[in-house]
Amino acid sequence: VYGLAVLPAGPSAVEAMFRRKGRSDNRPVAVLVADVDQARTVVEPGPAFELLAAAFWPGPLTVVTTR
Repeated sequence: VYGLAVLPAGPSAVEAMFRRKGRSDNRPVAVLVADVDQARTVVEPGPAFELLAAAFWPGPLTVVTTR
């Protein structure tokens, strides 16, 4: 198993990652962020996200959202 990482705020880097992995761009990928501010750079979090983040960050929290 291997991993390939890019900065998610750079659309060209994300596109290059999908090409190198031979992955369709409609398949989701995991994005790791440090805090709510960093999450806002890659998604538009809704009210539920804001509540969960306020309650559980810092700490282990997994949130599934759209791009």
